[in-house]
Amino acid sequence: ISYYWNADYPGVGKQADGNYFIRLIIGKAGWYTTEEMQKIIDIANQYHLRLKITDRAGYELHDIKPELLTEIVEILNKNGLESGTEGPLVRVTLACPGSLNCKSGIIPSTTIAEKIDEEFGEYPTPYKFKPAVTGCPNQCVRPNIHDFGIMGLKYTKINEDKCENCGRCNEVCKKEAISYDKGVAKRNTDLCVTCGNCAKACPYDAIEITGIGYRVFIGGKSGRETVEGKEIDLKSEEEL
Repeated sequence: ISYYWNADYPGVGKQADGNYFIRLIIGKAGWYTTEEMQKIIDIANQYHLRLKITDRAGYELHDIKPELLTEIVEILNKNGLESGTEGPLVRVTLACPGSLNCKSGIIPSTTIAEKIDEEFGEYPTPYKFKPAVTGCPNQCVRPNIHDFGIMGLKYTKINEDKCENCGRCNEVCKKEAISYDKGVAKRNTDLCVTCGNCAKACPYDAIEITGIGYRVFIGGKSGRETVEGKEIDLKSEEEL
């Protein structure tokens, strides 16, 4: 029996040994409830399956015998779990914890990712289209090599009248973008990645936050050939 109909389920693929795997739809912006995770583990234990976490924070159930695939899909659906998206459409948005959960976060990545999914989730495209949102220039979810990546920015300005030449901003800058000239801090804009760590570290409030922005990467990709997306800086979420 070929089980040719198994391929009709979204997120289902055939393994090299003839068994199947099921990719589950990612939890909202990569977040899962403990109940959802427990259901996945229970099903894996019940059918003696292996679990894999994908690089985009999704779960996959592996080693499914072909005659059991339909049964497992139905059990997943009854428990509120859906098999994952695939093919030429907008995939679930990948997101880091963002400003609501991470001390480095500048923008609320999870909230923005949910808005993207509500507006564009599974929208048909000529080829698979993967969005990603990262809260700061640490780029934990690699927005620069996604089809559409978003990164939070924190714009700052040095108030030379308040600068006490303490050196703290220079110590925390990982890009060595701050030096000192005549007793005051100076920024090298070619090296600065607009992370805002200097403003957070300054004990004299000499580095002022002037605004929050968004760097958008368009047309990035990974795979056989890595391509960095073209960059556009935007100043508001409405513009984004």
